[in-house]
Amino acid sequence: MTSSPQPDRTPASELVRTEARALLELAMRLDGPMQCAFARATELVADAASRGKRVIVLGMGKSGLIARKIAATLCSTGTPAHFLHPAEARHGDLGMIAAGDLMIALSASGETEELLRILPAIARFQEAYQLDALPNNQQFQVLYNIAVMQIQSEKYDDALKTLADWFKVTGAQKSEAYALQANAYYRLDKYQESVDAMKKALSLTDKPNESYYQILMASYAQLEQYDEAAKVLEQQLAKNPGDVKLTTQLATVYVKGKQDQKAVDLLVAAKQKGLLTSESDYKLMGQLYDQLDKPKEGAAVLAEGFSKNIIKPSFEMYKLLGDSYALANDDAHAIEAYGKASALAKDGNVDYVRGSLLMNNDRMKEAVEALRQAIAKGSLKQPGEAQLILGDAENNVDNTPAAIAAWEKAKAYPSTRQMAEQRLKNHKGGKGPVVVKKGKTPG
Repeated sequence: MTSSPQPDRTPASELVRTEARALLELAMRLDGPMQCAFARATELVADAASRGKRVIVLGMGKSGLIARKIAATLCSTGTPAHFLHPAEARHGDLGMIAAGDLMIALSASGETEELLRILPAIARFQEAYQLDALPNNQQFQVLYNIAVMQIQSEKYDDALKTLADWFKVTGAQKSEAYALQANAYYRLDKYQESVDAMKKALSLTDKPNESYYQILMASYAQLEQYDEAAKVLEQQLAKNPGDVKLTTQLATVYVKGKQDQKAVDLLVAAKQKGLLTSESDYKLMGQLYDQLDKPKEGAAVLAEGFSKNIIKPSFEMYKLLGDSYALANDDAHAIEAYGKASALAKDGNVDYVRGSLLMNNDRMKEAVEALRQAIAKGSLKQPGEAQLILGDAENNVDNTPAAIAAWEKAKAYPSTRQMAEQRLKNHKGGKGPVVVKKGKTPG
């Protein structure tokens, strides 16, 4: 397939594309590992505003410029906020922070010296809590905020201990707290504990955050309880039938649970609704059809993806298309797909497969060319077999010296030594050329 000419890309357009990719990656993180923490951060900001408290934003250098912008934006949208320079904070300005204020600290590296010197404020919060000098409501909120900061600092064990203290002193049954606990357990690979905590969180609210279900599903999947993981996703998909992310996640869980047919049926229905529009969606469908011994359908899906320009030219995708055609015994299309993969290949393995198919289809001259190319590229998984089949192909086009040379090289490999010696013996005995039966790989 010949692609349409593309206009030259300017540095400006490349910059925009780079930023677009970064935004897409951020969106994926906000849907995934950052979802719970980001949702909690927004809740803390809203809570601070509702209590008449301020949001204090810190940052150095370029992070400081961003921090100033965040503070200004919050102010303009009705949330009291103030920018605090980390270096100035250490020289007296830290006193501007009042009890109950929320602090947001920005650092690109996470190692900004001035910022790190302020982070012991967490310890100060802990000291303030231990002094028991604040009213109960503020005291408990400080303890809870400590747990949140510990999770954000990836100190999950400490966060669990703090949350245990919070549950003990408050006696509260708070959905968000159990969700926070589940998140910490998940990060520590304690998946059953994560499941138990998240189920408790869900039982305490009629408006759970979507991230709750994601952590619950992921915990079940890590425990290889794929039926339970599927139930979580099925319930969510029933509420949001057009959600592509949930659809592909459920299909993946079905596959892991060895329910390939359910996965295919789900994706086929989604495709008919026009929900599947990405290369990864088409790739998953193609692979599933192959696993279900329906390679013809898999090849058709992949070919459609290429024709719609959803699947982009790549070695991996051309190789997958070739494999599907080969499994469907559609050698002509398999050879064509492998030929396109060959142009993008870093080794000779796909040319070895292509050469074998060409030979099986009596296209001997093309087989010789493909097999020579395979050997020249190297890194073959079956180097002896490649030399053996090359010798057979050379022999079938009456290039006897080249055939003998290839068979001699095949003798050097244990897996093909006996077959190569037999071919050389037959040739010396004048028994004629090696005849390769169509439909079988020589050797």
